[in-house]
Amino acid sequence: MKFYFPLILCSLFFVSTIHSQTKNTSTKFFSKSPNKMYLGAVLSKKSINTEKHELIDFKSNIKLDLLASNTKYEFPAYNPSLENMSKIIKEQIKKYGLPVTGTGAAVGSVAKTSNIQSINNYFGETMDLSKWLNIDAENVGNRNIMAVSFEVPLFDLFLDVSSQELQDYQEEIKKLKNEDLFYIWGINWGRKALVIIQSDFDESKMTPVINKLIAGETLTENEKIIFETSTISYNIFQDYPLKLDSENPFKAIVDYLNAPITANNYGSVIQIFGNNLDGTTFENSF
Repeated sequence: MKFYFPLILCSLFFVSTIHSQTKNTSTKFFSKSPNKMYLGAVLSKKSINTEKHELIDFKSNIKLDLLASNTKYEFPAYNPSLENMSKIIKEQIKKYGLPVTGTGAAVGSVAKTSNIQSINNYFGETMDLSKWLNIDAENVGNRNIMAVSFEVPLFDLFLDVSSQELQDYQEEIKKLKNEDLFYIWGINWGRKALVIIQSDFDESKMTPVINKLIAGETLTENEKIIFETSTISYNIFQDYPLKLDSENPFKAIVDYLNAPITANNYGSVIQIFGNNLDGTTFENSF
């Protein structure tokens, strides 16, 4: 069995089997620059499916109203910038406490992919799989591909799209006279992981093995053969060292996802949502 993991973090959560399509679209996607992303950030549409997202240097004095699904937080209006958003989040956590998980535990979703490029559907955009998951897409061959996605959502934050301030903000961006631009109106934070398993065995053989490993159950000798002849690539969404057990690599991943939330480890950007400058939803094609 081989393990591969990259130093860059990413994924997007889907619960159903991924199907190959000639063209895919998504209104939510992962940020290739998660440590730079903030509400109100202005991005290039053309950059979404490239190696990294291009954030435009844009500043405004307009303060935008913020909304959150977690009602214990009372986010004030803010002037869009990474520094201001980070400051507000830290202040709210200090005042009202840490976010909590909705389910109390990470739940893995197992799915078969139709081909290696279908993994892009987990991101909502075109990805360099060799860079993000250390997968050589050209040498997968006819092996079956299973994907296991985990998600522990923690909190979200959105711009009030009905506010006049946001309309004014859109008008300021329009003054740049660049039709390639859109802005971020929503961000989800949390913990998540993506595990890709390449195997010579089919889905009916692999799925029970994966489910037993996630549950921490002991494999039979035949199941061990199925697992040990597989190639595993994985990624988590934070810069956090993991030491995978060769007999059950899922244990370290699940333990990490279920670890206590702290002021210094409360998740990272899971998903971002964008709007066009006319207020309609930005939909990425890939």
